[in-house]
Amino acid sequence: MSKITIFLIFVVFYKVINAANFATQCFLPTFHRGISNASPIAELWNVGPFDCLMYCIVNAGKTGDGCASVVYHRRFSTCQLYGHDGTFDGAKIVFATGHDYYNRTSYEGICQDRHTPSRGYAQRQKHPKVHGVKLQNGIALNSSSQKVSTPFNYPKAYYLYANEPKGECSRRQKLGYFVLKDFELTRTAPVAKVNGIDRFACLNYCAQNINAHGDFSRCVLISYDARTEECQLHDESAKEAALFTRIEPKEYTLVAEKFCFDKSLRCPAETHLRVIAGQEINDRPLHTFTHFETLNECTNACFEHPYCKAVVMQANTCTLYPTILSSNLELLRPASGRNTVVVDCKC
Repeated sequence: MSKITIFLIFVVFYKVINAANFATQCFLPTFHRGISNASPIAELWNVGPFDCLMYCIVNAGKTGDGCASVVYHRRFSTCQLYGHDGTFDGAKIVFATGHDYYNRTSYEGICQDRHTPSRGYAQRQKHPKVHGVKLQNGIALNSSSQKVSTPFNYPKAYYLYANEPKGECSRRQKLGYFVLKDFELTRTAPVAKVNGIDRFACLNYCAQNINAHGDFSRCVLISYDARTEECQLHDESAKEAALFTRIEPKEYTLVAEKFCFDKSLRCPAETHLRVIAGQEINDRPLHTFTHFETLNECTNACFEHPYCKAVVMQANTCTLYPTILSSNLELLRPASGRNTVVVDCKC
């Protein structure tokens, strides 16, 4: 078997098993940003975002240059890799529609270079500085003892969760929504807005994939502000790396994201599952899965278990619980792992 074949098998396996871990632990993604006035160390074509992030760590070092950031072009499925964070030697991080900027924030463990770059990195320090917000348990730290650069006005706290975007479900499936109260999407442009309606009407527009004029407008999730009665409809472009939803706390707002589940499962159509970010359940689990990519996979496993009432999803690990959260809120506690969410699956 050739070295190229072995490498491709490794990449496919690694992506399937560790995609969520890899993207959230090694890089800090930012929507609609690119790098100007700089030459990349490599450029890849006809690839997905995970291919680019994988190449940055697994393969870029072979060329002699260390990879410190990636800019992915959604429309053309290409990416550029850089040996710095986008602020070196006159380079700038700029607004760029349809581009996603990934700043490499870790160089250890799963994020360690597979091939040590012989020429190092473009910036003089051993590893380029972390150009963003340092996280602890998925929450951005805001301490006077830390010098943290926040060039994109990141919120004081935000969370990422992985879920495949769904515009519609098949005939054998039912539509549901993951609902996060008192959260909004981190700034991203909606494909459509509808004003002066309640959240149920907002969800109805999204369910039908139409805008205020009745024209087709693909919708995978909504952001609704109860104070202004503004309904924002979002398509796949609201996702980071085509998988992750970034949310931040905000009172009186709500994020609801579509998911699909089999018609044979116990919950009714258009069921709403409450999602609680940054928490975990202090109870005896029923079962733990360690290979799930998305929140939808985790909740489907719960639906199929006769005693499951809630799940905890952290990276690729999905844990099922018999806990009825509505009467046992005291069993919730701050999560020990980053970007952990609880889903109440009782319906």
